[in-house]
Amino acid sequence: PCSRCVSHNQATYSAGSTRALEPKTAHDERVYKHIMQAPIGEVAETVYAGIPIGQLSIPSARWAFRIHNIEDNPSAERALRSFVMNAVNVVDEVNALVDDVKPTGLLAFNGCFYPEATTRHIFKNKGIPAVTFEGGYRPHSVFFTHGLATDYDLEIPDSFELSQADESLLDKYLEQRFRGQFTMVGTQFWPEMKDLRLDLLDKSKGFRKKVAVFTNVAFDMSQVNANVAFDSMFEWIEETVALARNREDTLFIISAHPDELSPGKASQQTVEETLKRSGALNLDNVVLLSPKDSTSSYEVIKLSDACLVYNSTVGLEATVMRKPALAAGRTRYRSEGIVPAVTDKSTYGALVDALLSGSIGEVNDQIMKKARRYMYFTFFKAAIDFSPYIETVPSLPKEVRLKRFEVEDLHPGRSPTMQRIYDGVVRLGGFQ
Repeated sequence: PCSRCVSHNQATYSAGSTRALEPKTAHDERVYKHIMQAPIGEVAETVYAGIPIGQLSIPSARWAFRIHNIEDNPSAERALRSFVMNAVNVVDEVNALVDDVKPTGLLAFNGCFYPEATTRHIFKNKGIPAVTFEGGYRPHSVFFTHGLATDYDLEIPDSFELSQADESLLDKYLEQRFRGQFTMVGTQFWPEMKDLRLDLLDKSKGFRKKVAVFTNVAFDMSQVNANVAFDSMFEWIEETVALARNREDTLFIISAHPDELSPGKASQQTVEETLKRSGALNLDNVVLLSPKDSTSSYEVIKLSDACLVYNSTVGLEATVMRKPALAAGRTRYRSEGIVPAVTDKSTYGALVDALLSGSIGEVNDQIMKKARRYMYFTFFKAAIDFSPYIETVPSLPKEVRLKRFEVEDLHPGRSPTMQRIYDGVVRLGGFQ
């Protein structure tokens, strides 16, 4: 763990209730030599004591250096080697802790950074329950799951239906969302949204079909399990450009995610670089909306005949706008049968053509009902509301602080929030 996390935990918890993960001063020479000297591809496949620490460490290296292709960045390569070496220590320490303390469960943030990912893997292998969590879609909400929090697997009861009041609440929320008036974990991705630029509107009139293409931030933890048909989002973009070259009557409007160039965590491997390298920006039928472009994504969807996403929530939003969508990666809503998905790269072109012809992706009343049901459950039911206990710091919109409350208010019997956590973590029931 980083020094800030260690110091935070030391200040928050008493010494008697914690067990620090101490760094190793001595290493297994054979393991150390392999991790520090083997080709980076082999390091990424390292397995230690039955734990795939190489694969579990990759997301951390990508996040640390804001890239996807680690092999293209010497500093990221060194970081991956260091993370894998540290993961060896995590394996040894956690195994010793499990044998000594005999814990009944694990509660870990996110579950994707290598210390938590490695620990979770060990607990799962030993049959010990593991819960992960991350910020929910709504302010001051947290999503808990017995799976991986970033996958956002939901347990929607078959009997769940929207009431008229639920429908009205969802309509009100979507109205705000479609104007960019929403935050997620304190971040407002679109401080302002503008109507379509006149040059884009005029250009679109010269094409028979228009396709909106929405990307993700490639190093984000939502991408850990996203790659199914394609090796990465960037490979998908390149394949989409290849389709554009052979479909001159179709305009491809590619919208880069606004978080790609966020201050403090700007991506070092961008959509624009990928498009420039492929020559896509020289094509008359390809338009890029950069992360700094404030053109409303929802106006772009309205203009388009269809929508292509990797694993973005925009695919779901396009559906509730009655626009057909196709997902090229593993989405959070994959199991609902709402948006058709690419499962084999070789079928991608045919699926895009089928989407544009209306052969797949039709948003009928049944699909619309499924999409709205899923959205409501995602936004209002899945995550647990912590607003009774925390509030946003007025001067720091991304930070929260504890409210004043009585310690008795944390008892499950007095708090719906704590009751849901108790039921999921202690009783091993569902969180929704």
